Amino acid sequence: MRRTVVLLFLVLLLALPSAGLAEAWTFIESWDASESEASGSETFESETFESETFGTTLYIVNCEEYVSLRAQPDTSAEALARIPLGTAVTCYGDVGNDFSEVAYQGMTGYVLTRYLGSNAPVAAAEAESEGETMYVVNCQEYVTLRSGPSTSTDAMAHIPLGTAVMTYGSDGDFIRVEYEGLRGYVLNEYLDYSPMSFSAYLGSDAGYARLDTASIEVSASSEQVDQYGYYSAANANDADGSTAWAEGADGVGEGEWLSFFFDERAVAGFAICAGYQKSAETYNNNARPARICVSVAGESDCYVTLEDRRGEQVVLFQYPVVSDYLSIEIVSAYSGTSYADTCISDVRILLAD
Repeated sequence: MRRTVVLLFLVLLLALPSAGLAEAWTFIESWDASESEASGSETFESETFESETFGTTLYIVNCEEYVSLRAQPDTSAEALARIPLGTAVTCYGDVGNDFSEVAYQGMTGYVLTRYLGSNAPVAAAEAESEGETMYVVNCQEYVTLRSGPSTSTDAMAHIPLGTAVMTYGSDGDFIRVEYEGLRGYVLNEYLDYSPMSFSAYLGSDAGYARLDTASIEVSASSEQVDQYGYYSAANANDADGSTAWAEGADGVGEGEWLSFFFDERAVAGFAICAGYQKSAETYNNNARPARICVSVAGESDCYVTLEDRRGEQVVLFQYPVVSDYLSIEIVSAYSGTSYADTCISDVRILLAD
C-alpha cells in the first residue's frame, strides 16, 4: 500500500508545478486514508466470517419448567440464565462431563445434555388434549424410559411390564411417554393400546424368596373332617408336605377355593404341592387339582393346568403383581383311586422383591 502512495506522489510531482504540490499531497493523504479504512473493513469482515461457528438447533426437553445455563460444564458452576422448557437453543456440541455448549439470548454457556432434544416437547395444553393411554407389553420385566429417541440416550427410569402410561406422539421408532412425572421415550414395540392379559404358567423357581408362613393367614371354602382327621386350610400353609388341606364338598370339589392373605407385596408366583403328598399311596388315593383358577389383587383371573405328579410345581405370573392375597380355585381334578376329596399339601408365595 505504501509503495503505491510513493509512486503516485512521484507522478504528481512531475506533472504539477511546485505551487500544486501541497494540494497533491493532500489528495494522496485523503486517498490513502480512505483506502486504509476500506481495507480495514474488509479484513474485519473476513476475520468475522472465518471465526464464525455453526451450531445445531435443539430444544429444551425432559424438565418441569426450565434448565440452568451454566458458566462452566459443571452443576456447581454459576447459573447464567434459566432456559424454559421447549425453548430452541443453538448447540455447539458435547463438551464432556454430560454437558453440551449452547447459545441462548446472546449468552454462551453449558446445559446438561439430557435436557436437549431434536424435537420440541408437546405443549402442556396440547398434551392434555392429545395424550393417549398405552400399556407396556412384550418384555420380561420392564422397558427403559430414555431421555431421547435413541437407545444410546440416558436411561431415566424402568417402567414395569403391564404399566399404563400416557403417550404423546411418535418420533421415529420411539413414542413420547410420561411416567411418574418424567417425560421420555420408549420403543414403540413395547407399547400397545390394549393391556397385556394377566396370565400364569408352569415354570421353575429361579431363587425367589418365599414369604414366611407365619405372616400369612389362610382360609378355605370348606374343610374335610372325618374319622381320619381334620384337613384344615392351615395345613396348606405349614411348609410340611406330609399334611394337606382337603375340601369338604361333594364330588371332587369343583369350585372350592383356598385363599392366602398377607401384607401387600410384589408377588412373582407360587409353588404348590398338589395332592396329599404324605406318601405315594395317599397321593394316588385322593383327588388332585388339575386345572386351577388363580386370583390376585388388581388383575383378572387366570388359569393354569397342573401336572399329575408328586413334588413341587412352580406357577409364575407373566409379570410380578402387587397384591395382598392369592386365591386358588379348583376347576377340575385328577380322580383318586379311593376318595373323591381333592387335596393340596402346601402352597408357598414367591416374592418378586
